[in-house]
Amino acid sequence: MNVVLYVMNDLSHDARVIREARSLAAEGHHVTAMATTSSPDQSSGIRESRDGFEVIHVAVPRRWPLWYVWLKHPWRIGRRAVDELRGIRRRPDRLPQVLGLAALAVVSIPWMAIRAGWDGISRLVLRRPTGPGPLDYILRWRAFHLAWARAAVALAPPADVHHANDMDTLPAALAAARRDGGRVVYDSHEIYLESGIHARQPRWLRWVMARWERSMAARTVALVTINQVCATELGRRLRPRRTVVVHNCPPRWTPPTP
Repeated sequence: MNVVLYVMNDLSHDARVIREARSLAAEGHHVTAMATTSSPDQSSGIRESRDGFEVIHVAVPRRWPLWYVWLKHPWRIGRRAVDELRGIRRRPDRLPQVLGLAALAVVSIPWMAIRAGWDGISRLVLRRPTGPGPLDYILRWRAFHLAWARAAVALAPPADVHHANDMDTLPAALAAARRDGGRVVYDSHEIYLESGIHARQPRWLRWVMARWERSMAARTVALVTINQVCATELGRRLRPRRTVVVHNCPPRWTPPTP
């Protein structure tokens, strides 16, 4: 059986996913892991072999849309122009874009002052949180997670089973399964929407994301998670067809004879 695993890290330290891939390969399956690149400047498609399975690295898009940068962080326009200028020898055709960014940075100086002043007032006077808000969160999904999913599907080999590790890779696994006529397994390493930046979003946005997660989980054949507590909570939220608990623990070993 051909199995493709999807994970949003470079797979250098993700012990759970590495053990999953090793175990599947040891059982005779052909396993490929779709992971991110280890550095922003690496290109997609780099392959490596590990312990009986293959890893294909897919670059994560690193740039926010230009309109959003201008609206939220206009002082970064000049930095982007400098970055583009550094690569002009390799891509001389991008000179008009560099000049356009430089001109935009100059004419945006008044807006930079206004925006910086408003950020200061919001933080120091109004005591508003400075973390990513709903717009940042939605754009992060569109510009990074979903863009990575499309790139990963384009490079992923055909498979019988597509195994998503956490919610951010579930769109990739579902899209690849539609392409291949395969099945999807959802491996939730935690209560995803209750962690980190996700838990800090407003209630309406968390409700929308929870509905989306449930609709995607409904198209999977099984839910895998780390313990019975998570299995119970995810079962209540997602109503999976089947739930399997796979603990995070070291490989089984036989102690030496005393």
